[in-house]
Amino acid sequence: MNKSTILVLIFIISKSFLVGQTKNELEKSRNRLQEEINQANELLKNISQKKDRSLEALIILRQRIDLRQENISQIKKEISLLDNQIEYLRLNIDENEILIGTIRKSYEKDILIAFKMKNSYYKSMYIYGSENLNVALRRIKFLSEIAKSRKEKARKIERIKEDLSFKLNQVVALKDEKNRLLIMLDYEIKNLTKDLRQQEKEIEDLKKREIELKKKLEEKKKAAIQLEKKIRDLIEKETKVTKNGAYYEMTPEEKELSRNFDSNKGKLPWPTERGMITEQFGIHNHPILKNIQTRNDGVDITTTPNSYVRSVFDGTVKNIFVIPGLNKVVIIRHGKFLTVYSNLEEVYVKQGQNVQTKERIGKLFYDQKSDFSILKFQIWHENQKLNPEEWITRLK
Repeated sequence: MNKSTILVLIFIISKSFLVGQTKNELEKSRNRLQEEINQANELLKNISQKKDRSLEALIILRQRIDLRQENISQIKKEISLLDNQIEYLRLNIDENEILIGTIRKSYEKDILIAFKMKNSYYKSMYIYGSENLNVALRRIKFLSEIAKSRKEKARKIERIKEDLSFKLNQVVALKDEKNRLLIMLDYEIKNLTKDLRQQEKEIEDLKKREIELKKKLEEKKKAAIQLEKKIRDLIEKETKVTKNGAYYEMTPEEKELSRNFDSNKGKLPWPTERGMITEQFGIHNHPILKNIQTRNDGVDITTTPNSYVRSVFDGTVKNIFVIPGLNKVVIIRHGKFLTVYSNLEEVYVKQGQNVQTKERIGKLFYDQKSDFSILKFQIWHENQKLNPEEWITRLK
């Protein structure tokens, strides 16, 4: 292998390293992104003709834009990886073709010698014409080695030909895959452009409804304050106060349940079978209203109408109540942890009932104005609010 080829190979390998992911990892990531895009499509498909689009629709559209941009980036990485593989194979093919040419020249010389040696008189004269016995023996050995070398070179040429054929087929397959990805990339770019135009239009439409948005925001704040008071009242009611401080007194079973819940951080199932997080935990700038911030003590999960809600872990139903703006609320205790499920239309469990992981506890309220069902989900550790996104698994 010559010096320039080695330098090119080093360049290709370094480019592959910079991509940072294997083909399988990139495919897996792209499939996961496509699944999330499909969820966004499912949520948005029923409201495309609505005159007054909701704020949640804009948020889902923005998330779909982010997902498309990430997906485009992933597809480009896959194409880059394929280009590297194709270039690497082409270099190998070039090297093999050079090698075949070198071996063939040597093989042709061996064939010429073999052709001459077919004449027994010439062969005899070649051996018997030696100056002495040692030279004669060396010439006999040389002829034997030439025959072996010729056969080995013939086999080597066939092996290289097979390898060349295999690599050429690989190049064809990789090019086909690249073409498929380029079509996919073009499709995603067109959809992204369409989504960006749609986003601009919806932002302008929502800005015209500023009074309505502010009113909804105030109603949301009042409901959140009432919910927090209810949760803290429950915690206070179940808290034992001693001279050493306040704590929730757990049974041995609850202690074990609490440990199990804690050890499943990042692995808890989603409280809905499908959906997208349309409002995250903590304080954020309002998506439309300028200089206004919103606060969420959990996450909002937007899903399809009439979706069911399920417990994210084994536990005991501690309270069920109604709050205007949040409909029915269910609180489940898991040792020192609490999970809170708000905006239910129907509840299938009773206070004091033990529930299992993924057991249905109710059905979400269906907002016909927006064509969505939104679960407001919280996780508490004693009196501390936790970010649910850190506890539930990413893949739904």
